[in-house]
Amino acid sequence: MQNLATERKYVSILRADLHRSSDLVTGLDLEDSIARLAPAMEQMRSAVHQYGGIIHREMGDGIFAVFGAPIANDMHAVMACLAALDLLRRIEALADGSIRVRVGVHSGLVVAGPRKLDYNQMYDFDGPPLIMAERLQAVAEPGQALASEACWMLARGYIHFKAPERHLLKGFAQPVMVHPIKGVGELSKWQVTLGRGTAAFVGREAELSNLLALGVAAANGPGRVALVSGEPGVGKSRLVREAVHVLHQRGWHSVEAECSPIIGDSPFSLLKDILVKSISELSEAVRAGFDTDLPDVQSAALRILLDGVVAESLPVWTKLASRARTRAIIDMACSVVARRVGGQPTLLLIEDVQWADEASAPALDAIVALAKRLPLFVLITARTDELPSWCEPDARLVLAPLAPDEGLAMLNQLLGPSPRLQLLKERILEHTGAMPLFVEEVCRGLIEAGRIRGAWGEFEPALEGTELGVPLTVQGVIASRIDRLAPREKRVLQVAASIGPQVPSRLLRVIAGLEEAVFRQIHTALLAAGMLVCVPQAGEGQNTFPHECVRQVAYDATLESDRVKLHKRVLTEVEAEAAAAQNAHELAAIMVHHAVQAREWARAADLAATIARRCFGQSAFSDAMKHFELAIASVDKLPPSPQREATAIDLRIEARMAYGNLGKVSRWLDLAREAEARALASGDNRRRIPALAMRAAALNFYGAPAEAIDAGEAAVREAGQSGEPGWLAYAEYGLGQARFIAGHFVEAVEILERAYKRFYFEGASPPPGGGAAQAALLSCMMICVSKVALGDEEGAVAAQARADAIAAQNEGPAAAIAGGFSRGVLLLSRDEPQAAETALAHSLKLAHQHEVHLFIPVLANQHGLALLRLGRVTEARTAFEMARGEAELLGHRSAALRAELGLALCEAASTTQRNVAIEMVCRCEQSAQQSGYQPLELEALLIKSALNSPSGVESSADRNRAEQIAKQIGALGTQREVHRTLSRVLDRSQMAS
Repeated sequence: MQNLATERKYVSILRADLHRSSDLVTGLDLEDSIARLAPAMEQMRSAVHQYGGIIHREMGDGIFAVFGAPIANDMHAVMACLAALDLLRRIEALADGSIRVRVGVHSGLVVAGPRKLDYNQMYDFDGPPLIMAERLQAVAEPGQALASEACWMLARGYIHFKAPERHLLKGFAQPVMVHPIKGVGELSKWQVTLGRGTAAFVGREAELSNLLALGVAAANGPGRVALVSGEPGVGKSRLVREAVHVLHQRGWHSVEAECSPIIGDSPFSLLKDILVKSISELSEAVRAGFDTDLPDVQSAALRILLDGVVAESLPVWTKLASRARTRAIIDMACSVVARRVGGQPTLLLIEDVQWADEASAPALDAIVALAKRLPLFVLITARTDELPSWCEPDARLVLAPLAPDEGLAMLNQLLGPSPRLQLLKERILEHTGAMPLFVEEVCRGLIEAGRIRGAWGEFEPALEGTELGVPLTVQGVIASRIDRLAPREKRVLQVAASIGPQVPSRLLRVIAGLEEAVFRQIHTALLAAGMLVCVPQAGEGQNTFPHECVRQVAYDATLESDRVKLHKRVLTEVEAEAAAAQNAHELAAIMVHHAVQAREWARAADLAATIARRCFGQSAFSDAMKHFELAIASVDKLPPSPQREATAIDLRIEARMAYGNLGKVSRWLDLAREAEARALASGDNRRRIPALAMRAAALNFYGAPAEAIDAGEAAVREAGQSGEPGWLAYAEYGLGQARFIAGHFVEAVEILERAYKRFYFEGASPPPGGGAAQAALLSCMMICVSKVALGDEEGAVAAQARADAIAAQNEGPAAAIAGGFSRGVLLLSRDEPQAAETALAHSLKLAHQHEVHLFIPVLANQHGLALLRLGRVTEARTAFEMARGEAELLGHRSAALRAELGLALCEAASTTQRNVAIEMVCRCEQSAQQSGYQPLELEALLIKSALNSPSGVESSADRNRAEQIAKQIGALGTQREVHRTLSRVLDRSQMAS
């Protein structure tokens, strides 16, 4: 008991209780009451022990039993369900109508470990799963066993369940789905795997070739014995089943047996399986001749093993000594297999021999020896280093995880070729170590959780930032390996898991608190067990895990309180190392992880914010966003104080630029509203003003122009009163942008010029998260495109020259992207479509590379227009579709409408699609008018009237409305550009027709 640590374990709980037990003992004294219930209690214990469970607690009229502890078992849910069925059968067999039992089975996470009571010490369990099992038992009918949803998911296939039911359980607000246990399903793990669906055979071509070569050698005599071994989940069954398939195509016969943990210790279970499979393939005549051809003692052995004949009823058997009986069984088994083989090349497949029963061993030893004189190929699979004594192969293949290209090929089959899944596939391979079973189960988990959508072979991502986790089917496999370690080795592995994916030996020894010699011994054992892997290329004394699933399972087993202590110790050590290191910034990400896990919230917030700022400066916007979120969450966990509120608001304001570049406008807007509300609640007017300006800027992309203008004007007004030039300039830039989107080009230029001067000449700095130079460049960019819309080419050229000058002084992708956008717009207005296409394509490429998503739809729209002007309609369509997709994803309404207009122009390039184009433009016109996007309404009216003219449709109203809008907003440049584009498109359309 003292060697068992207290830890978290995923187990299955069985709760059985006698129905109305008080009625059974009413009127009886103490001893008679105990005796009345004793037969039922004994049968309950026997059923639990039969399937590897342990009795956790007895209550006089019922039990709590646990499966999967203290040594983890990946079949714990199956064993618990089988025990429940056996328990019901045993109670029924008592033939006492007054004794009925109700059973509940649930799978879940418990705290398990030794607990000292007043007079003894016991291995105890605690946690919600015990309550759930109790509740399930309480609603079960007498003679019924109910399983929870969690248990059903793990046991389905092996166990048959009736139709699920909904029950309102005590303590649960909503009805819970429960699954009545019906009976035993499929005992073969391979058949269950096939029933769940599996990927096609991928990789392993060299291993398959080796197996087939051994088969050829066995067919030509003498036979061969081959072993395929490896860790659970590495794909042993998939490989040997592929070999079976190929050999069948070549005319081979086969006998396929499989050892099962479900019946592992049942005497002769493996031998019976081989005999049944061998005889079932024989002709009726051969089977009928068994009784006459076999010697009497062998015939008796066959009847006893297969027909269940009572040994004492056969006189020939009762006369035999124990050794002679064993000899008879062996000879009978060899006779049956030899008849099955005959002269035909035959494969005897025996899977999972680590679960083979001992009683079958002598006969299996003799059957394997048959390969010396028959065309018999004995192919065996086993988990690493878990072989029975009779298994002495001629050849051994030890399977390693799939190679990266093989793992990717497997994922391409499972998930499909979508390029949007590429990063997810790489994460899955790293997470699972390219173990085939783990890969499949992780994919299945993503599907069941709705994190990817589609069908097998054609999925697309449904959610961003998908957590892979460790599927419960995989968790049990890995936990069973970990539980076989010595207690000290297991503890050091848990310490390593707390340190992280990369584990320096020095740090591991210090945190584990071990002497050097003891640590080396344990470290060597963990390497030998495949729980840790040396990484020589990472430097001396560096370790990692074979894959993330191993680390996660080891980490999850550690108690939360222990984890916090471990992370605090790791944080202290890494901080000391960083203080003396030249690469301290490289250790910051490690420190922030441990600070969060150690619940050192102030330290976590400081570290995360520092990393976020550095990432933003390197244009790593996704990483910046992730660390800003971490910093914000950490600050919010600090005790309330004025300083906490100030920091919380500042971080939300600062984070806006990362979200802005990534196009996460919805979150940008939420952060602005949160900052504004918190500033108002804390009376911090100084911070409320930039938060208001931040909200106004976000509305330029997410709301209607009128709403953005109202918020922008309020921001400018209040920023002007604050005396903070940086906030005022930032608010002016946002308002100028809002005016541009609404089509108020003259006002936009005036406001943007003021913002530019404040940023560039007066030294005004925007709120945290942005730089003055970049803000000045963005102001020039917007002035340029506004001048183009007004038809002021000279003013646009001047504004672009200022933008180029600032970009030349400030290297970085953000400057190049912004300058490239306005340059492309200007070049199009000067009727230089080829130069515009080149500039816009370059900026678009940079925006994709650096994840500046906010610019992608506007750049793609302009790129599409340049391509249209050049007559490259197919490429233009692709550009507009990209713009529409990105804009819809970001909630960028005006960019989405502009993309629809571009797609309509692509349709108009074909005379047969002219009506489709007109319908699209009409929808755009209505949406633009309703939303207040006057420039887009103008463009739609101009396009619609031009498309209707050839067919004689009256369009004077559209032309008059277009003239009215153009005059109102001064959009002479917009009018000219639309006419120029229409001329090119319609001219080419007429030429093509």
